[in-house]
Amino acid sequence: YAGAPVEFTADLPETTDRAVLTVRNADGEAILTQTLKSKSGTYSWDGNTESGEPADPGGIYQFSIDVYGDDAYLGTIAPRVITTVTEVGSENGTLRFGTSSHLTTDANNVRKVDD
Repeated sequence: YAGAPVEFTADLPETTDRAVLTVRNADGEAILTQTLKSKSGTYSWDGNTESGEPADPGGIYQFSIDVYGDDAYLGTIAPRVITTVTEVGSENGTLRFGTSSHLTTDANNVRKVDD
């Protein structure tokens, strides 16, 4: 986490009635739980925790979205962070990308989005 808001998209199933974003720290503790709109779109995390305190700018965080329809749990989806690839490298034989958001991921999680 670089200390600036993190933009992400969520592709929610059409049957979604409720979507809940959970942000977890490196220890797996939930630092934020937030209800999102029940439709696909672009969202932003401002970097604050549930208590309103700013998250550690050097911290590592995991995002997940639990999806519900007709009050039944439909599953968990991973949001797609909107950022720019700034580095390409290899880690244990796997192609890895670094980003302007100070995030890293492997090749199967990257997609090009045109403006």
